[in-house]
Amino acid sequence: MAGVAAVQEHEFTIGLPSDRCNLSDDPHALKLYTDGNCYKNPGGAGAIACVAKFPESWNRDDEVIFKEGFYETSNNRMELQACIKAY
Repeated sequence: MAGVAAVQEHEFTIGLPSDRCNLSDDPHALKLYTDGNCYKNPGGAGAIACVAKFPESWNRDDEVIFKEGFYETSNNRMELQACIKAY
């Protein structure tokens, strides 16, 4: 496994797909959004992340579950790694 790179801290707003469309009719569903990417695919630096969107009844703000960076990787690897880690 490639070495873990430092992930820079940035303030950002979370724009989730559910803000633009209705992905689930279940108002009690916990939704996890994952993503992975790689710059200069393959062989460049990459990152993975997961954001949780809680049901309104839970009265919790959206939360970043994890975010990690990697030195040398591929886009496919990062997309899959994000899903596996979220599971």
